[in-house]
Amino acid sequence: MEEPKVLLTDKEAAELFSLATSTFRKHVRIGILPSPIHIGRVARWRRADLLKVVDDLANRPTTASDRGAAPDTAPGCRPL
Repeated sequence: MEEPKVLLTDKEAAELFSLATSTFRKHVRIGILPSPIHIGRVARWRRADLLKVVDDLANRPTTASDRGAAPDTAPGCRPL
């Protein structure tokens, strides 16, 4: 079995969230998703940073009374 890639292109990262690439880029631009790292002129996203966003969303409170404090967010992200 092949190991998952550590760094993802915008297209691969968008597929991880079942988003169109343009929607993924918009979420990055407004701070919902983490910014990429740049290797020269090439932008790549760390799979671990993106999966942390998923974990944070899954672990955030679901009722209005539980939403007192924002959960920790991935580096470069703002709370939802």
